[in-house]
Amino acid sequence: VQEVYEYVGDLIEQSSNDKAKRIRMVVITGGEPFEQAEALGELCVKLPYLSHKEHGVTDYLQVCIETSGTVPYADGMEEPSSDNTVQSVLMHTHSSEYCFLTVSPKHKPVLLEYLFAASQLKFLVGHKPELDIEIPTEVFKHISGRTEGICFQPIWDDNNPENNKLAIQRAIKKACIYGGTVSTQTHKFLGIR
Repeated sequence: VQEVYEYVGDLIEQSSNDKAKRIRMVVITGGEPFEQAEALGELCVKLPYLSHKEHGVTDYLQVCIETSGTVPYADGMEEPSSDNTVQSVLMHTHSSEYCFLTVSPKHKPVLLEYLFAASQLKFLVGHKPELDIEIPTEVFKHISGRTEGICFQPIWDDNNPENNKLAIQRAIKKACIYGGTVSTQTHKFLGIR
């Protein structure tokens, strides 16, 4: 945690003189961030204040966590403990002005706790319907009023431009049907890795 905190602090310091390059958000993704729930909780509490306190920047640093929403308990336990770190991090992200939770379902069922804490749902959309994650209608009803709502991200295939076009078309169609946005991985369009 301290190493990540110091690294982000250094990046903020390096960019603090140039408003256009100033770091305003940190995204914590995976693997699966909730597999290290205790460290994740510490970062969620500390990082937002990093730019404000130590670098004279008036804005707080936004922290976005992107998760599959499938880790039930801290440390992979099969039974809940009285000190449920996953649950406390979810409660913090739901109530914090500076933490943002994106749930991106994969092929395991998403746990309801994650859906209730989510600011955004991100669904991957393939060139064929069988590649998509099944989306229960009640999920859309629950998330529709959230900060960022729902986005659909086309699955990218470096070796098949035709599949990419189909995935983009399907993502746009789903966004129109379900009331969401389309999120593309711009770096892939630009050929940046």
